[in-house]
Amino acid sequence: MLTCASLSKAYGVPGLRIGWLTVPDPRLREQLRLAKFNSSVCCGVLDEFLAARLLSRADQLLGSRGALMARARAVVERWIGEQEGRLRWLRPEAGAFCCAQLNPDVFGPADVRRFYDRLGDRRTVVSPGSWFGDSAHVIRIGLAYPPDDELEKGLGIISDALRP
Repeated sequence: MLTCASLSKAYGVPGLRIGWLTVPDPRLREQLRLAKFNSSVCCGVLDEFLAARLLSRADQLLGSRGALMARARAVVERWIGEQEGRLRWLRPEAGAFCCAQLNPDVFGPADVRRFYDRLGDRRTVVSPGSWFGDSAHVIRIGLAYPPDDELEKGLGIISDALRP
């Protein structure tokens, strides 16, 4: 089994682009190591420095980051419940992101386009599922960065774009 993770996702530090793979197959691991070496010799020095600092204080930081993301998940859960069936989701237990789905029974292709156009009119960007190989009905919401009031403001803008 191959697993992939990153500090951005596991530690909720968006923008810090350092990750890892666990690969039990030694041949595959060597192929991937060579591919990494041939595509980029190393990560950015600043990223490596920040990652080392974060990991050296992981026990101290993980509790506060986990609490922040738990609060954000609760805010998003409450918000989704207020959307009158326009959204569906599978509540994540952990992590820095969650996905919600515009209910396909409510949103046809033209409605989905109108939703993204309305967000554009408000100069608000939501990561559409198509960026991640999923349906345009899926949106990705970050939980690790915005303070609670900004998260709620952004969710309010999304709510407005969801209205018929």
